[in-house]
Amino acid sequence: MSMPRTSVPVMLVVVTIVAVGLFLISPTRAWWSQRDEISSFESELGEQDALNAELLDRVEVLGTDAEIERLAREQYGLVRPGDESYVVPPAPTVATTAPD
Repeated sequence: MSMPRTSVPVMLVVVTIVAVGLFLISPTRAWWSQRDEISSFESELGEQDALNAELLDRVEVLGTDAEIERLAREQYGLVRPGDESYVVPPAPTVATTAPD
């Protein structure tokens, strides 16, 4: 049994198309996956850039004399020469007892 001569070239074309298709499927999937990862990383980079900008603004504020003085007074109880410092003790805790 022999094949007609016209079906051999057709079979070769079909096999070639299938082989090329299978050869291109894996790289195409990898490309789409990488494209999704890049998009995700770009989004994360935008968030990190925004956070970085906020932190740089905070650094500028912390470097001002007014902010340094505010923190020194608030956190360390420091005062300027000639100022008077007052410390208010916490209110005493009242013990409550249940009625008999």
